Amino acid sequence: MFARWRPPDCRPPLLRRHASRPQLKRDPLGAATLRFMTTRCLALLLLSLLAAFGDAPESSTRWAWFRSASVINDWSITHGQADVTIDGQTFKATLWDSDDTTWTRLSLEGSIIRNRISVTVTINNSDVGPSHASGQLERICWKQGGGREAIVLTERFNAIGLVHELPQGAPCRAGA
Repeated sequence: MFARWRPPDCRPPLLRRHASRPQLKRDPLGAATLRFMTTRCLALLLLSLLAAFGDAPESSTRWAWFRSASVINDWSITHGQADVTIDGQTFKATLWDSDDTTWTRLSLEGSIIRNRISVTVTINNSDVGPSHASGQLERICWKQGGGREAIVLTERFNAIGLVHELPQGAPCRAGA
C-alpha cells in the first residue's frame, strides 16, 4: 500500500493541524488538577470570608478556622475558633466547634520549618483515624504595624484554613 501524495506543508509548526484523537494517557480530562485547584480556591475564598467577618476583638488572641471536606458531590464545612501554639519548630492547634465552644472538633500536631507546616489531623469523637495535612503559613504586614497571619493546609480532598489578626502596632515581618 502506498500513501497518497501530499504537497509539502509550508506553514509554521504552530499553525499546522494537530492529530484529532483524544488524550488517552493518565487523567484524560485533567480532573486531578481541577480538583486540586478547586480545593485550593475554595480554601482561599473561605479564609478570606473568615477574615472579613471574624470577630475583631477576639482575633488578636484566637484564630478563626474552617475545614471543608468533600462529601460525594458536595462540601461539608465546619468552623470555629482555635488556639494555636508555635514554639520553635513545633506546631499545635486546638480547633473548637462554633456551636459548642467547649468541644474540640479537631487537633493538629506537627512541625513548622521555614513557614512550611506538616501536621497530623485528629478528628475528635469520630471513627475516622488520624490523617496528614501540609501547607504554608503566610504573613501580611500593615504599614502602621500589625498584620494578618493565615494558614492553609490540605489533606487529600479536604482543606483547613486558619487566620489570625496581629494587633495594630505589633511588630510584623512579612514572610517570617
